[in-house]
Amino acid sequence: MRTLFDDEPIFAAVDPIRLGQILNNLISNAIKFTDEGEVTIMVRLVSKEAHKALVHFSVKDTGIGIPREFHGTLFKSFQQYQRTNYTNPGTGLGLAIANQLVEAHHSKLFFKSEEGVGSEFFFELSLPIPQEGKIIHPFKQAFGAVSSGVKLTGLNVLVVEDNPVSTLIVKKQLESFGLIPDCVESGKDALEVLFEKNYHTILLDLHLPRMDGFTLSKIIRTQSPDTHIIVFTADIREEIKANFAEIGVNDILLKPFPPQKIFEKLLKVAQDKRVIQIKDS
Repeated sequence: MRTLFDDEPIFAAVDPIRLGQILNNLISNAIKFTDEGEVTIMVRLVSKEAHKALVHFSVKDTGIGIPREFHGTLFKSFQQYQRTNYTNPGTGLGLAIANQLVEAHHSKLFFKSEEGVGSEFFFELSLPIPQEGKIIHPFKQAFGAVSSGVKLTGLNVLVVEDNPVSTLIVKKQLESFGLIPDCVESGKDALEVLFEKNYHTILLDLHLPRMDGFTLSKIIRTQSPDTHIIVFTADIREEIKANFAEIGVNDILLKPFPPQKIFEKLLKVAQDKRVIQIKDS
């Protein structure tokens, strides 16, 4: 990550997967509940020392806001504030997940919100500064090919994800493996395209609108028993894993996951389906 201090560039090391997941959840939530107005993302350097920098991150929207009575429980795991008068009810699990990831960085997620005015979520991270000219390129690590000479060209992949930021991240990762995935936003859309093409594997999010990952997985497993199903979710409770095992889901990936994890899963599928190709990278 690059920022500025006294007009001099500063490079700070950061985990791109987890920071991306934090911002992904906050930005997606802001967009979801802002029909009119704007969503503003700000990154500001607070202070700098010889070996570390304190960086402030903020996601602010002019959306419908959150009533005060819900402020105390907003970050509780697996609770949703239901906005019954809105076309997309509930904040989902995004805020609880973002809060957990921020706390894992030894920080805290704060928010200011007023119903009818908008919301702002913000946090600060203390990030190490690489020394002696050692610059880390996190995006190259996040999206670059994770193997030497191996491309998964020939594997047909369908991604089912309603979050546009998550879709973009997964799509970029898959493209770095030599894949050209098809992407849809809902279970209904997935079923419409599922049998038009022979998909070797389907990557789907657990929390989809109208038809969740459980329902979609059951239909896929019944009607297309040879398709390899990979579910990605941050909800990894034992009952969740047990339910997917009963359905016959092949793999579960815990969000946020590094590119190496999804590559390993897809490489095994490609080998099992005998579609693996070796090309020069």
